[in-house]
Amino acid sequence: MPRKKLGKQQVNFEKLLKELEIEKKVFSEQNQMLQLESKELKTKIEQYNSLKNFLENDKKRLLNDAKENAKQLLKDANKKIENTIREIKENKAEKRKLKKSEKSWRYLKN
Repeated sequence: MPRKKLGKQQVNFEKLLKELEIEKKVFSEQNQMLQLESKELKTKIEQYNSLKNFLENDKKRLLNDAKENAKQLLKDANKKIENTIREIKENKAEKRKLKKSEKSWRYLKN
């Protein structure tokens, strides 16, 4: 009877050993998958950060360009306004001269 028990224990031991090997293989495969997923996640995080930095820099550049364009538009508008005011003043001065000349001419005519 002890031989039978010993044989049975040997079979149970081999069965447990086989189950452990299967579990080891499953865990090894899962570990490989986790490492791969971790590597992919790290790559995606790097891509995200790179794109985020690019977008932030592009946004800053666009805002600076817009500010510069606005400044230039304002400068051009102010220049046109100043020119218009100058032209109006010159026209008024011209009209005054003309009226003065007309008055002088009428005076001389009479």
